[in-house]
Amino acid sequence: MVVAMEMMVWHIGRLLGINEEILHESEFRKLRIKLERLIKSETLQGSNSKMKRRRDLVYSKIPELKRRAFRDMVKEIISPDHIGLPLSDDELKLFVRSRNSLVHKGDFYCNTANNRDRQTCPPKQTATDEYFFLVNVLDRMFLKILGYQGIYIDCSHDFDRVMLP
Repeated sequence: MVVAMEMMVWHIGRLLGINEEILHESEFRKLRIKLERLIKSETLQGSNSKMKRRRDLVYSKIPELKRRAFRDMVKEIISPDHIGLPLSDDELKLFVRSRNSLVHKGDFYCNTANNRDRQTCPPKQTATDEYFFLVNVLDRMFLKILGYQGIYIDCSHDFDRVMLP
């Protein structure tokens, strides 16, 4: 499921001309040097091996700053300027939280969400419900990319037949 989500977003994003990089490599290189100096001087001072390992871990996360977030890529792909998929803010938020939970925790969001998460983005009742929700969003994205308009089976709502605009 996660591989399909990643492929859909990153490959389709590229086909649509949506650049995943926020900064060009040459701009980012200058910023990276400054960030590494700041991190070394301000937050993780010290020369012992434990501190060096922590600093190296922080440094390894810096390249992620030049890439768009998964949520931003999905939001742009589904926008009216691209595939025009009507997806509510709540659906988008749950789709992204579900993906993030699967990628980073290896479990569905409904099983990993804490009380605060549940207030800001209510999960599905069960992992099965969440799985079918994700399949439904991916189905709708794929059908919109293909230009399909018409009836399709919504597996997230008791396999109802619904119209895809």
